[in-house]
Amino acid sequence: MSKTISYEDALKELKEILDQVQDPNTPLALLQEKMKRAKELMAHCEQKLRAIEESME
Repeated sequence: MSKTISYEDALKELKEILDQVQDPNTPLALLQEKMKRAKELMAHCEQKLRAIEESME
């Protein structure tokens, strides 16, 4: 991920991607791009959550 993004912003973007993926009119090429971005965002969110979890130990 090239820029720093907050957990909340990443989650918001994931929800927007989900809406696009569920839209039957979304072109296949765009779906591929969006799924790649979703994977990056999910990894970012998991990393943020792990960091919080580790700091609480």
